Amino acid sequence: MLGNELITVFHIGSTAVEGLKANPIIDIMLVVENIHRLDAYAFDFETLGDEVMGKSACWAGDFRS
Repeated sequence: MLGNELITVFHIGSTAVEGLKANPIIDIMLVVENIHRLDAYAFDFETLGDEVMGKSACWAGDFRS
């Protein structure tokens, strides 16, 4: 979906730590070429069932399933 914008994907959060009690949600972090172009993909994420949570000082975009 992100095409050439996507550089890599990291598995983060409690499910990424072996032996740690975790929620049944897999957290991932996408590293993209240009963070300012992510808004153009919000609709695409929503059609996959993700919820666009908006922007904050720490994150350019927060997408949740």
